Amino acid sequence: MIQLFVFLLFPIAIFSQEFPTTLVNEEWVIIAPYILPDTHPAMPMLDKIFLNGDRPIRTVEALKKAGFKIITKGHWSDTIIATHPGVEGYFFKLFTEDQAHIYEVGRLYARIKGAELAQAIVDNHGFNKLFKVPRKWFYMLPDDPTPTFGIPAKRLILVAEDMRLLTKEENYRKWSASTLSKTLLESVFLVLTEGGFSDSSYAFNLPFAKDGRIALIDNDKYNKRPIPFHKLFKYLHPKLKRRAEQLIHEAGPTLAF
Repeated sequence: MIQLFVFLLFPIAIFSQEFPTTLVNEEWVIIAPYILPDTHPAMPMLDKIFLNGDRPIRTVEALKKAGFKIITKGHWSDTIIATHPGVEGYFFKLFTEDQAHIYEVGRLYARIKGAELAQAIVDNHGFNKLFKVPRKWFYMLPDDPTPTFGIPAKRLILVAEDMRLLTKEENYRKWSASTLSKTLLESVFLVLTEGGFSDSSYAFNLPFAKDGRIALIDNDKYNKRPIPFHKLFKYLHPKLKRRAEQLIHEAGPTLAF
């Protein structure tokens, strides 16, 4: 029987929902431990990009002009994922200022707390040879010198380690292989159900990395159950589907379906 791992998290509800132009005290207290340190290797180039008087965060086009390569814009979350040739080894998750309806502090904070929970579960079960979790930080944006009336300035972006993932096609082949072990499948099920990672039961949200481990990269929706584990079925070899069905049955409807 799966033992649920209790993990205490600060409520995101304390964040201001008024879209302030500067962070309020309560927000500073919560995000302070996760601010990118001045000694981080990405810091000099990020400062060069964002402190030159331009405002790359205004639009996607402004990001591209500043050298960012847009990898994807989330289908459901509107999150923009980008890289920059001057900051190798990292991905950036952010929202632009023309996405005025999005409160970026709470949305990006959830990604950090989800990753923190995932790493705690992996450590607790000794799963570090099977999984890895990207470290994540906040890069604090400078104040907007020429704010656009009626559009709140974004205050931060998320910096995440590059997990060196396989291509989409290679990843799907790994998931559908008959050689995928039942032990690994059971470990995936345990991590997802303990963390309540309700959006992670897809092969593209559980990608294999080049070192053979599964990267837990998309875990901002945590502590939400039951887990739709059946959505992983379409990627699995038939003999693994049987074991997946058993895991769902053993967990019961409150944990998985």
